[in-house]
Amino acid sequence: MCVHFSEIESFEDYPRDDVAIVGAYESGFDAAVNLSHAGKQVTIFDGESYVELVNSDSSYSLSPFTRDRLAEVFDDLIYHKNTKVTQVQFQDGIYSIETDQDITLTTKTKPICCNGFDSSLTLVKDFFDFHEDYPLINGMDESTKTENFFLVGPQVKHSEALFCFVYKYRQRFAIVAEKIAKRIGSPERLIEETIEEYKSNNFYLDDLSCCDNECSC
Repeated sequence: MCVHFSEIESFEDYPRDDVAIVGAYESGFDAAVNLSHAGKQVTIFDGESYVELVNSDSSYSLSPFTRDRLAEVFDDLIYHKNTKVTQVQFQDGIYSIETDQDITLTTKTKPICCNGFDSSLTLVKDFFDFHEDYPLINGMDESTKTENFFLVGPQVKHSEALFCFVYKYRQRFAIVAEKIAKRIGSPERLIEETIEEYKSNNFYLDDLSCCDNECSC
């Protein structure tokens, strides 16, 4: 009953002037900002309370960039925090959106779903064991299930340290590369020189204690 965020080619050309957004966080508020700039009346249903949640780690809260953009249009939005959509129905040309807070919204415009994305990890999920929807990896980002199978990118997570933003997960690339280079017998001197270059540019994060509470990446 909804169109997914990724399927929208133009927010400006989205039909009609009232739009409901199901789900918040980065994609939800990005859609809200763009639709508002296009002159639409936006209602957004946030299952959490991401506007109030402030964390130094953008893996768990809105990025400063998104928060700054949101501030420009927030007063023009109809924002329902801590409100989860339970059902969307379509009948006689009308979409009916129901929530767990007994709020019902009717609109002629197809709602936009902003509840996240499947990642490329779905293509290789059989090579990993999982805990709470995240793949289990060792200290070198290697699958605990499949030897010599490494994970890089936004699905890397160690305890509460989530590396879902590019400025974070690229700090783990050299760690994986170092391990692979040693296993295939690359010259030790070449490995050391290369890793030292990454370290000098702050692209080698092996001490995850900095991510236990506040993110200092």
